[in-house]
Amino acid sequence: MTTIPTWWLWLSGAFFLIATVAWVLLAALVLRLLLVVQGLRPKVEATLEKVEGVASQVEQLARAARSTVETVGGKAKTVAGAFELLALATASRFQAVSRVLAALGAGAKVIGMVKGLKAKKTGLDNKAAKPAK
Repeated sequence: MTTIPTWWLWLSGAFFLIATVAWVLLAALVLRLLLVVQGLRPKVEATLEKVEGVASQVEQLARAARSTVETVGGKAKTVAGAFELLALATASRFQAVSRVLAALGAGAKVIGMVKGLKAKKTGLDNKAAKPAK
C-alpha cells in the first residue's frame, strides 16, 4: 500500500484553511451587501414614487399642450381662412377699381394730348398772324 506524502497533506490542509476563510469572508460580504440593499430600499421606493408623480404630471402637461395646440391650430386655420377670403374680396374689388383708374388715366392722357395739339395749333396761328420784323 502506498502512503500519502506529508507535503501533500500539509498543502491540502493549507488549501482547506484558505478555502474556509474565503467562504466565511464571502458570507460576511453577502450579509453586508444584503444590509446595504435593505437600507437603500426605502430610498429607491421614495424615488420611484417621485418619478411616477413626475411622469403623471408630464403626461398631464402633454395632454394640456396637445389640446392647446389643437385649439390654437383650429383658430389659426379659421383666421387664415378669413384672411384668404378678405384677400380674394379685396383683389376682386381692386381689379374693378384698377380698370376704372386705368380708363381715367388713359382719358386724362388723351385730353392732355388734345389740349397740347390745340395749344400748338393756336401757337402756330398766332405766329403766322404776327408780322415779321
